[in-house]
Amino acid sequence: MTTTTASRDQERRDIIKQYPLTYPLALIGGGLLIGILLGFRLFASPESGYAVNLYTTLIDVGLTVGVIEVLSRRRDARRAERERLQELITQMRSKDNGLANLAVDHLRDEHWLTNEALQESWLPGAHLQGADLNGANLAGANLSGAHLTGAWLLNAHLEGAHLIDAHLEEAKLVGTYLSGTMLLNAHL
Repeated sequence: MTTTTASRDQERRDIIKQYPLTYPLALIGGGLLIGILLGFRLFASPESGYAVNLYTTLIDVGLTVGVIEVLSRRRDARRAERERLQELITQMRSKDNGLANLAVDHLRDEHWLTNEALQESWLPGAHLQGADLNGANLAGANLSGAHLTGAWLLNAHLEGAHLIDAHLEEAKLVGTYLSGTMLLNAHL
């Protein structure tokens, strides 16, 4: 696969992820249009009333099943996304620094690190030494006793976060929002 093809495929996946209902609704709409046109063609005579009713009922049932299927897939995708987020937050709490930093990287890739997904997260004692938490939104998060030595927290949102007994030695805090942050016994 060439780079151009790979980038187009990635772009298509990003569009589908951003607008998950576009393709299924287009397929349903196209199928409905074809069904209507086919119905006009097949049941043009006035004596085909029962067949027309049966045909339109079948189209309605097919459309309803299609919409329910699309909504079910959307619900399942959201559930899987929530489970993935919880799994990454659990990994972020890990005592294994490599695993915790890998979770941070995945959270950034999914754009969860900088949106509200991690607000008020429970991360006490997390081993995030050297983690790239630039721009992270950890407002209200519990990071008590967290190991953030050498972490990058440029422009991070830590408003109202609990950093009691946290290790912040050599952490980069330029532009970090610390309003209302609890820093009791924090190691700076």
